[in-house]
Amino acid sequence: MHRFRTKYTSIRGFTSNVLIGAAALAYGAEPAYGHFSEGQLPFADSIKDVVERLPAALLEPASMTAGKIEWGKTNGERVASGETYYSRPG
Repeated sequence: MHRFRTKYTSIRGFTSNVLIGAAALAYGAEPAYGHFSEGQLPFADSIKDVVERLPAALLEPASMTAGKIEWGKTNGERVASGETYYSRPG
């Protein structure tokens, strides 16, 4: 997931993906740093996956594992973002 820092707040997740997509369309080329990580699902496939898993996740929330998101700085230091992600074991 790309994250853009601004003076007042960060732009990340879906919003950053939309901005990258708009820039790629406007310039007619993907960004030099890459739009997606290696092995990352295309956005449409990610949405499909969420829609397919959502009913089960709502019925079985105890089966989800919570983890904290960290960001890497250029000097190798890790910083906790305060955000949480949820994943299903296995």
